[in-house]
Amino acid sequence: MHRLDFGRLSRGLRFRLTASYALIFALLFIVFAGLFRERLKATLAEQSQDDLNEEWAAMKGGYLEIDRGVQPPGSPEKAFWHYDDTDQDESRTVAEIKSLYVIADASGHAITDDESGRPGRLGNI
Repeated sequence: MHRLDFGRLSRGLRFRLTASYALIFALLFIVFAGLFRERLKATLAEQSQDDLNEEWAAMKGGYLEIDRGVQPPGSPEKAFWHYDDTDQDESRTVAEIKSLYVIADASGHAITDDESGRPGRLGNI
């Protein structure tokens, strides 16, 4: 039987060219994958920040008012949602905001809805 001599095989020009090309392409792939990952990470972070800013602007822009009302100081704050129940766009926007976020005061305690008494859930819809 003929035995393969791996030492002699690895010294050949064909093997060295193949191995060097494989190494070069592997390194290029790793570099491009790293660059693509960082770009994707930055894009996703930017998109999520934009979505959060839009929803916060919707809350501040007229749908949500947080007030203590005429209650004595130290009483819990209430969230008053002002929107048109008959307008589907406004109702859907408020429903999405209420289902995704919990409104909290400066110390981290949940602020309850004015009608339901539940934090950040569907109250008017």
